[in-house]
Amino acid sequence: MILDSTAHGTKGYIKVGSTIHPTAATDLGITGNRFVNVYTTGQFYGLRVENVNPVPASSALNVGRVVYDTVGQRLWVDNGSTFDKIGDTSVMKQIQYGMDQIRLKL
Repeated sequence: MILDSTAHGTKGYIKVGSTIHPTAATDLGITGNRFVNVYTTGQFYGLRVENVNPVPASSALNVGRVVYDTVGQRLWVDNGSTFDKIGDTSVMKQIQYGMDQIRLKL
């Protein structure tokens, strides 16, 4: 099946039972039209974190966004009001707190 026109893919769903692969290196989605959620039980091979320089402004619309600062060589996570360095004590305490809450419920 080849979809060459936006009209070809506007009705219903595209369901596959085997591998989806591009015919050449290409993007999946574009700046204005992104996938919202991706559900998977498998692995992402070759997955990269977004490379930035400098770390962008934080946004409540991007909570959980992870970026890699190519100059400072650090990972950052957007909490909705600022970016926190992954590995900072405050972030690690939040992760530990969350894990503790999960253990309490088990």
